[in-house]
Amino acid sequence: MTDYQEQLAECQANNKNLFASVGEAGKGFVALHAASVVDGVLDTKIKELMSLAISVVERCEGCITQHTAACIKAGASREEFAEAVSVAIMMAGARLRSTGARRWSALTNSASKGFPFSTRRSTLDTKNWGAVWLRNTH
Repeated sequence: MTDYQEQLAECQANNKNLFASVGEAGKGFVALHAASVVDGVLDTKIKELMSLAISVVERCEGCITQHTAACIKAGASREEFAEAVSVAIMMAGARLRSTGARRWSALTNSASKGFPFSTRRSTLDTKNWGAVWLRNTH
């Protein structure tokens, strides 16, 4: 099982090293991040929940870890966290549908393998759906 406190510390250390090594660009990113999540019309908690959802859609494990910690620090409840993640999961599905039939077909063909995503038929070879999914999403 992953120790997320350890993973968070590692991500933060890696970011610190990366941003220090790229000079002004790193300072600029840190400043952009700080300015983006400060309370405004939307409060920090909402902005971090949005960041978390985007991290889930983008499948960035380090981002998920860091924005989860930021959500907790900003006072997000378990229920708010769950809703943000559920929206992310929905949007990830929408992204699959809008980014090409091959990706969506690969996902919907999983129904023929016993996964309850859809019963929609596709012309994609169902024997190879996993390979197509990986090739088109990574």
